[in-house]
Amino acid sequence: MTSTVRGRLSGPVGVAAAVLIAALALGGCNGKDDKDDAAKPAPTSAAPGKGDASPSAAKSGGDASKSPASPKSGMTGNTKAPAGGFPGPRDPEAPPVTTKATPDTGAAVLVPGTVAYKELSRTHVSGPVVYAVDPPVGGEHDPVWANCGVYREEVPSRNAVHAMEHGAVWITYRPDLPKDQIALLEQQLRGKPYVLLSPYPGLGGPVAASAWGLQLRLDDPADPRLGQFVTAYASGRQTPEPGAPCTGGLGKPAL
Repeated sequence: MTSTVRGRLSGPVGVAAAVLIAALALGGCNGKDDKDDAAKPAPTSAAPGKGDASPSAAKSGGDASKSPASPKSGMTGNTKAPAGGFPGPRDPEAPPVTTKATPDTGAAVLVPGTVAYKELSRTHVSGPVVYAVDPPVGGEHDPVWANCGVYREEVPSRNAVHAMEHGAVWITYRPDLPKDQIALLEQQLRGKPYVLLSPYPGLGGPVAASAWGLQLRLDDPADPRLGQFVTAYASGRQTPEPGAPCTGGLGKPAL
């Protein structure tokens, strides 16, 4: 039979048939390969490696799996400076320092009614301070002094005490004083060197004049002893640091 097939495929017709059979055989092989390739999943992009950032992470500048850092705590009351240009304590969470002040009954005073105090610390502290005398006459205080001048806002005691260490006299008045009495104080004290004037909430009287280790309480802003106190003690002999400045510190006086 083989010889019969060979005989039938001989000649031009046989050659054409052989070519056709070969072509069909090749086509069947290619079709099988295409079917196998189609069954394979399409290639995917490589997963990000350990050092690669996902698009969301790249957009945010970091690892998207990490939540944003929360704001630091413990800043309450220190994110904004109070009126007058004074910041809060540098370390508001530090335990308050309580000052000492002992009445010095044997001290000679230059103005009648003045009370003298001794044993006053001059240490600089960064946290809150509780003063033994109110308003204070000395003790631990802020590293930066208050600028001298006339204020219409409260001046922090810790800065005013440092100014008194430099020789300042600090005149404080009750905020609810009649406007004409406040105007009189401002007129008397405006422009005087080494003098601070400011309201003092909770003051137990109309006016108090304080210098380092000294205090005079007054019921009337027109009391002549106020001027005498300023003359005697502004940069006076009680000053622990004579010649130290009363400018270049903290605070923005109104006048």
